[in-house]
Amino acid sequence: MIINHVYKDATAFVWGSPEITPWKSLSVKYGDLHKLDPRIVGTIISIESNGDPGARGKYAPVGEVGLMQVVPGENPGFEGRPSVSELLVPEKNVSEGTKILKGDFDALKDMRRALMAYNWGLGNVLANPEAVDTPSEYISRFSQAWKRLWDDDLPWEAWPEVEKIVELSWARLYPAEI
Repeated sequence: MIINHVYKDATAFVWGSPEITPWKSLSVKYGDLHKLDPRIVGTIISIESNGDPGARGKYAPVGEVGLMQVVPGENPGFEGRPSVSELLVPEKNVSEGTKILKGDFDALKDMRRALMAYNWGLGNVLANPEAVDTPSEYISRFSQAWKRLWDDDLPWEAWPEVEKIVELSWARLYPAEI
């Protein structure tokens, strides 16, 4: 059964893209810790920072930081999150980014919506559920990056958006229900 094969050893997948290869061990470590497919973590690193641990965003007042473009604690409403300097450390950034994504997934029980919440903020997704069902530029970028990074491993063309990722993530989180 492919669902079980996918999650038995994420390291078996080819991590050949230069922007994510250096971050494979962190993607696997924190993906496994938070029970997320490490390839999702790698894909987010690709689209958020192109693998640049010093990447800085421009949307939050202080700006998103690092590999997974995490909003730091210096921003109003994000107190308690790591600081800019902490988030520039790749391990801390991937740890925090996967923790946020896992929280979004736990709250929404849907990986597509969790990805939108990761990009747009959980509060925005909860306050605007109708917007989540419309085409999303972020989901499109995620889908394109996923296909580019993992096309040899799974038949992306047969999947509408990321619904198959949702199914696989549920299988990993709740194997007794599958």
